[in-house]
Amino acid sequence: MPLNIKTTILSISFFILLLAIPFLSFGQQNLKSITSYQHNNLAEINWEFNENISNYIKRINIQRSYDSTASFSTIGSALNPESRINKYLDKTPFTSNNYYRLFILFKDGSYAFSKTIKAVLIPDIYNGDNLGFANQNNLENYFQPSLYIYTNPKGNVNIRLPYVKKNNYAIKFYDASDRFLFELREPKKPLLIIDKANFFHSGWFHYKIFKNGHIFEEWKFYLPDLNL
Repeated sequence: MPLNIKTTILSISFFILLLAIPFLSFGQQNLKSITSYQHNNLAEINWEFNENISNYIKRINIQRSYDSTASFSTIGSALNPESRINKYLDKTPFTSNNYYRLFILFKDGSYAFSKTIKAVLIPDIYNGDNLGFANQNNLENYFQPSLYIYTNPKGNVNIRLPYVKKNNYAIKFYDASDRFLFELREPKKPLLIIDKANFFHSGWFHYKIFKNGHIFEEWKFYLPDLNL
């Protein structure tokens, strides 16, 4: 091979490597976590970046596969790709295994894939006496319980937190009028059950989950009147 052609090839290869190194480093350093949970024929994908990356990201697509190695297809996009903590709800997951990854498109035209994760199947969430089955024709108004805080069939409140030993959580509870009730600080177990008696009455309750000092989720649950 002539020397000038060989030199040109090496130069091109080195240039590509220079582009790839910052690109790979960005993904490894900034994608803090990605998890997925499947329940009630739905799957939720959650991810968190270590810092604000809105200056870099143009779009985030969520991709799904049934075998983790191939057959990935895009099922949706993040509405706010610039958010540091984000989630996506897959309303039509496979009945068997579900594997997810993120396709991240940067504003400079480069892109990256997150690691592939498998959705963890958790028990069906009890809906209590919420409004879901009363109006099946209006799915947008159907109340969807959280993956993290929900009532169980006995009327108590389950709390399920991902990677609880690696993160600092705090949870604040409020009544339907947003009056503060009580707070749980730094729970150490991945699954907690709060007795319904702590809420004194049935009805709607609101909560805020803080993760490492930032809002992780803000939602509500319905506590049915089960012989309180």
